[in-house]
Amino acid sequence: MMTLYNLTGCPYCDMARRRLDELKLSYDVIEVPAMRPMRQEVHRVSGQWTVPVLVDDGEVFDDEDKIIAHVNKKYAT
Repeated sequence: MMTLYNLTGCPYCDMARRRLDELKLSYDVIEVPAMRPMRQEVHRVSGQWTVPVLVDDGEVFDDEDKIIAHVNKKYAT
């Protein structure tokens, strides 16, 4: 199962979620706080404070372009 770290209202997160949904992929969403210093889990997982972050099979993708490229390569038919 994939996990997407997301911030509601973030246009970059929206881009990543839109592509995951277009591919009809199952994923968990973890909503992160708006205040970056409070995003301890995102930082622990990715080493950064920004979102979106996708974790798929232990691999971490820390940018919407990287997320979209990954799911296109791995899951698009």
